[in-house]
Amino acid sequence: MSHEDANAENSEKETTIQDSATNAAKAETETASTDYRKKYEDMRAHSRTWENRAEKSLAQVEQLTADKEELESTIKDLQSELSTAHSQVEDAQHNRDLIIHIAALGGDVEQLFDSKSFCAAVDKLDADDDDYESTLKDLIGKHSPAAPSPSRLTWESPNQGISRGEELWQRRQQRQGA
Repeated sequence: MSHEDANAENSEKETTIQDSATNAAKAETETASTDYRKKYEDMRAHSRTWENRAEKSLAQVEQLTADKEELESTIKDLQSELSTAHSQVEDAQHNRDLIIHIAALGGDVEQLFDSKSFCAAVDKLDADDDDYESTLKDLIGKHSPAAPSPSRLTWESPNQGISRGEELWQRRQQRQGA
């Protein structure tokens, strides 16, 4: 093979390659333009789907955020109510213990708690003090009324002799002849 024949053959190959490349490019351009347009429309529709989902998700997020804020305020309200209830329970337990202690020391609980000065003095006491019990005894003694004397407990006077009721009973017995 001569050099010219080789050049001619190479030239034919190049022309064939160029022709096939050109043909492929033309075919690709024709199909590619329709394929790319279809792909573009598909992607556009797909992006619209995601936009709609994002809008719905945003609305849900905003609703959940509002619900969360409302629930957080509800939680704060409930926590404050709980702390108030705990303090009321502690006060009630303290009062119950105080009532039991006063009753154990022999005090009349109802009568003592009717006294404002007794209640004020008891409120100032600290149950952890060493002299708590003696101070409480002193307060009970100070604010308890003196027990009535036995003579005041009956309607009769002591050393009276026969009571008025007995006297009437004796007269009745005499009238009936007994």
